[in-house]
Amino acid sequence: MEEKKSSKSNLVIHLSGDKYLISDGLCYWIATKTRKKDKKGNTVYQRVSGYHPEIEDAVDSYIRNHVRKTELTGEIKDLTELLAKTHKEVKGWVRKVEKALKEMEK
Repeated sequence: MEEKKSSKSNLVIHLSGDKYLISDGLCYWIATKTRKKDKKGNTVYQRVSGYHPEIEDAVDSYIRNHVRKTELTGEIKDLTELLAKTHKEVKGWVRKVEKALKEMEK
């Protein structure tokens, strides 16, 4: 699991694949890691959720945005499968975040 602070002192916790939980000390958001670098050579993250004071709200926002941006044919079965897959992905994040936060308290 990758945990690090960016140059802006943001907390960055790897969730899965290219997804990261980021916090600036005030709020949380989910972002994907891009291949781009900023002028200082730091990794650029693209936000894929809203900016929320609670982790749970950031995750809910990610799920809503993920479903909205997915092009489905309109069949309920497709939507149900997408939601099930997304919820399964997010459940794995909870354990990673809890573990990372406990390690940081040490």
